[in-house]
Amino acid sequence: MQQKFETVETLPTDVRAAATDEILTEELLPPQDLDTELAELATSIEASATRKKNDANALNKTNMKQAAIVLAPLVLALVGSLVAMMRDLVSPAAAMWIAIASLFWAIITGVFTLPWKPKNPSTDVEEERLTTQRLVAIDDVRAVPLLLDALRWHTDRTLRPELWKALGRLLPRLTAAQAHALGPGRLRRMAFWIHSWNQTPRHSSVTALGTPPIVGILHVLAHSDQGSYRFYHPASETAFSVLTIAKTWAAGHSLGKNPEVRQAAIACCEVIKTRKEQARSSAQLLRASAPASSAPDSLLRPAQGVQETAPEELLRATSPTPHDDDHA
Repeated sequence: MQQKFETVETLPTDVRAAATDEILTEELLPPQDLDTELAELATSIEASATRKKNDANALNKTNMKQAAIVLAPLVLALVGSLVAMMRDLVSPAAAMWIAIASLFWAIITGVFTLPWKPKNPSTDVEEERLTTQRLVAIDDVRAVPLLLDALRWHTDRTLRPELWKALGRLLPRLTAAQAHALGPGRLRRMAFWIHSWNQTPRHSSVTALGTPPIVGILHVLAHSDQGSYRFYHPASETAFSVLTIAKTWAAGHSLGKNPEVRQAAIACCEVIKTRKEQARSSAQLLRASAPASSAPDSLLRPAQGVQETAPEELLRATSPTPHDDDHA
């Protein structure tokens, strides 16, 4: 009795194990939902914002304590010595030595209180690093608001190059509606960036950015409704126009020496001018004209003194005259 054997091709054990692992991984890890991912990243960035605000409040409180410890004894000593000298309780020389001793006290206490600075825990930095890695991997314009917020609230400055690179990739893809949806706060921040870059175009941070983020910001600000921005500082107030900066760069000055930035600035000027012309035309079309003054005697009234036409004299429809061709 003859037995018939069939040759069966088999894979190596390691290959079969790898294939099995890939199948199990695909089954265990469902496709990632972008909305869920963005919501998780937004929560993480909000936590960073809360930590940064708390750190700022703690720093302000520490500075106030330092000022109280350093300045309060100095002020009291100076005022006390001055009052005592005016009442002839101490001599001017003694008041001078009291002032000098108070000044040395302020210096010594200031040196000892300098290390009183709050420090961020290392776990926060690790969380920011993981958030940045997940955020820059998203190739969708819906990640732009989170990228801008991460630049503002993340305390680890070493993560900024990756965030800027992602913004340079996504900002030029925003539509006018998406640019407007960023909100006035983010648009104001981007306007402040180009204002500062226009003031110091050779700064090392601007050189490290490259042209894509700058071109993207010009693209977004060109499609925003607000053309001028105003910034308040305790010492001064700064007001500038995006169109003015774009004209400067379009003329080849400052950052406009770069050809890509110059072309983007020229396009930004054209978009802003077109939008202003359209707004002006719409305003002229919608402007109400002055109503014509009509006196009561100029209103429409029924005609008087017109003779009525007899019914037999009215126009009547007649049958068409037969042509010779109809009788042919």
